Amino acid sequence: LIFGLITSILGAALILTESRAAYISLLLVLPVTFFAMRGSAWRQTLARTIVVCIGTILVASWLFSVKVGYMSLPFLTKYSVGESAIDLGITGRAAYWQGAWDMFRARPLFGWGAGTYGVVYPQFQQGVLLYAKYPHNAYLEMLAETGIIGALPFFLLLGSIVGVGMIALRNFMVRQEGQLRLRLVIFSGILASLIHNGFDIDWHFGSIAVIFWIFSGLLFSKASMSKTPTA
Repeated sequence: LIFGLITSILGAALILTESRAAYISLLLVLPVTFFAMRGSAWRQTLARTIVVCIGTILVASWLFSVKVGYMSLPFLTKYSVGESAIDLGITGRAAYWQGAWDMFRARPLFGWGAGTYGVVYPQFQQGVLLYAKYPHNAYLEMLAETGIIGALPFFLLLGSIVGVGMIALRNFMVRQEGQLRLRLVIFSGILASLIHNGFDIDWHFGSIAVIFWIFSGLLFSKASMSKTPTA
């Protein structure tokens, strides 16, 4: 009951972000999460999931109604205001990404320097209103600011994290152990963060970055524990 309540509150918080990228990230990693539940009491898990989803929607609706004064869901209200807000989010990000890519092409080897996107981007800006301090894509930002020399080690590190998660997924298909199930759940959270960082600036907030690296450390630690021979 407590875990269900906590999950409902966290789910409501996710809805209240009104972030389409967050919704997409969640939907893309849900198959991994549900796959990790395979072999358990799936009917009981499904029933609990439905209850949590209903609770999430109710909590989000109630919290949002306090703000707007009537009962509704935040994403319904957001998309009912017109297409301009939606288009701005899409075209804005497209411009930021293009600017980051143009910065990388101008200095592909070493980039412009860490933390310089907001300073250099105006040289590549496509419109007066399309300015941002960050490109809303961690991977393009690394390329633009540090070039291949800085981005390649970073990408290799992320690739190793994903590789460990994929090994856990492959092993879980062979033997459905509790340790592997836990690793898959952790991997789901890591995947969601990796996807969302392709659309937003999560890792510029220290608390979010710390959570990501803690999850990555847990994934590696669980992998090393599973390889430790037992007497």
